Amino acid sequence: MQISAGVSECHQEGGVNLLAEGDPEPVTIVNAASASNVVLICEHAGNMLPKSVDGLGLAAEVMSSHIALDIGVAPIARRLADLLDAPLVLQNYSRLVYDCNRDHTSPDAIPTESDGVPVPGNTNLTDIEKAMRHRAVFKPYAEAIEAVFKACPRRISFSIHSFTRTYQDTVRPWHAGILYRQDFLTARILLETLRQRLPEAEIAYNRPYHVTRKHDWFVTRFAEPRRLRHGIFEICNAMIREQPDQDRWSNHLLAAIRNVLQTLD
Repeated sequence: MQISAGVSECHQEGGVNLLAEGDPEPVTIVNAASASNVVLICEHAGNMLPKSVDGLGLAAEVMSSHIALDIGVAPIARRLADLLDAPLVLQNYSRLVYDCNRDHTSPDAIPTESDGVPVPGNTNLTDIEKAMRHRAVFKPYAEAIEAVFKACPRRISFSIHSFTRTYQDTVRPWHAGILYRQDFLTARILLETLRQRLPEAEIAYNRPYHVTRKHDWFVTRFAEPRRLRHGIFEICNAMIREQPDQDRWSNHLLAAIRNVLQTLD
């Protein structure tokens, strides 16, 4: 079961609508009625754009690249949700419209450039326009997560991301990373499971990123305040572009998550 979440009415501020009739809903919830202990999150699942932003001034090839979304993660997240019978919250809009894994005070919430590519449609936005983005894209996403937690007690949550092999001319050698800040127990189980299943792969803690309060909403504003067991999966997108590879990585993540579930009291 999946439902679209958010609001179907236009989001209006100062007489200007961000989302209009016919625009996609910001959020999809898969398995909303599930009573699972686990909640899955996919903040960068989609690359949709509201009509009102006029393509952000970007070419189609940019909007299908890692700049606009985390390539390969939506199919993995959906398959995991099915295998675990767990609720999954997917953000449908591109992170270039609004990055739902950023604090609203961070400049990266509405980036004016990404990996050296300017984003013309995000330049010189007014405070009202920024607030409108937050209200139309982030708020329904946050409300969807709250709804999932109100529906049933939950104890553990995972966010699923991918990263590009080369970023700002720097090569990232890792196949995958497990990101954490305080919950080392969960991170250790996830990493050890993946290393056992993929002995030839290079998998590391907090690569290619470190979790920070300014840049990571999921861990610092969502998981830690709720005292959830949690972790972020980062997978190199070169390995999950095709369905067979996505299915294989789904199975690897499933095994890691099940090993964590076995440690719950």
